[in-house]
Amino acid sequence: LLPLVTLSHTDPETFDPPAPPKEGKEKEKKIAPYTEAEELAFVPQEDRDEIIFTLSYTIQTSYCLEAETQSGFELWSGSLDNYGQLLWIGKLTRDSCRVRQTDDNRFEGQATFIASRTDVIECIQGGNSDACDPRGEVVFIDMREEYVDDWSIEMITVNSQFEYDLVTYNTSFEHSILVPCKTRLNEPAIYQIGPASGQMIKLTELPKAMDWISDHF
Repeated sequence: LLPLVTLSHTDPETFDPPAPPKEGKEKEKKIAPYTEAEELAFVPQEDRDEIIFTLSYTIQTSYCLEAETQSGFELWSGSLDNYGQLLWIGKLTRDSCRVRQTDDNRFEGQATFIASRTDVIECIQGGNSDACDPRGEVVFIDMREEYVDDWSIEMITVNSQFEYDLVTYNTSFEHSILVPCKTRLNEPAIYQIGPASGQMIKLTELPKAMDWISDHF
């Protein structure tokens, strides 16, 4: 998969624009990573050197007593090839999160990543479009550092979006839990959800790019 750089999360840091180039010198090219998504919004899409990928997620908590948790966790998303190899993994939560019950039992957020525009175009034109953008074919919930109590969820949805050649590309992956109230996140571990429907397994380490991801329960 293309090398991606985290651009921002839901609360991006302040971006300080670079000083204008001195006369007589060629204008320096901006180099990723950026820390502020809004600054790029003023640059026409066709003039950018990067393509921006936005991944949004929704965690649907269950209606059990464990629908809220005081435990802190991080949410990671991963893209796979056709053989189950992890092409890319990125963190969707900026800081450690805690979930409390709401009226609609939903927890939402998003993260933004960038990649070289040239690399993305070459990837798409090469006919391997499934490997050209980050997506949520598998997700990981890391509860190792701040586990306090159990947590029960029903589904995690990850949507990915980017624009290329005036076309908006969207992918969406839904990962449901078979028996939410009995299949709980109940100890300090990493929980892999997906890629198989209803799959949730415990891991001791967070996978890295090019690792093989199990689709067995």
